[in-house]
Amino acid sequence: MAFSKVKKELENLNKDQIITLIGELYKNNKANKEFLDHFANPDEKVLFEKFSQRIKDVFFPSRGKIDLRKGRKALTEFKKMGTSTEKNVELMFFYIETGNEAAKNFWQLDASYYNSLSSVFQEALKLLQKEEMLAEFNAKILHLINKVSSWTFRMNSNIIMENIFQNKN
Repeated sequence: MAFSKVKKELENLNKDQIITLIGELYKNNKANKEFLDHFANPDEKVLFEKFSQRIKDVFFPSRGKIDLRKGRKALTEFKKMGTSTEKNVELMFFYIETGNEAAKNFWQLDASYYNSLSSVFQEALKLLQKEEMLAEFNAKILHLINKVSSWTFRMNSNIIMENIFQNKN
């Protein structure tokens, strides 16, 4: 269904009915709850802490295996909250650093694991390039590359950096 149809129905509701509907959305869906909590109290620091914990739980699960899809989902949901580019990139770098720490503990990880870290790195650099913030993050980028111990990630990051800076001109 297109939003135009939903919008038409919403226009027929009074203020109390809309508030009741939003209350139901809030109670019945975790993503809606987080979005509306952030809407009511737009504190990026609190939101960052919540989402960084979700990422940490992905890489260091109390039960089960590492599920990179949940980590990527956390990155996507954080961005959808309307957070700043700086905080989005900071969370992406946190994902990579935490993934690197997990790799030190769980040494039997395949290439797709490191490719996921590299992919997030590439997304972060593209975002910084789009927002013309590469220079502002240069020290953090170099620190991240040096901190990550994976040879696969370092090799991929060098290729990514070359492509980003070749396309800059």
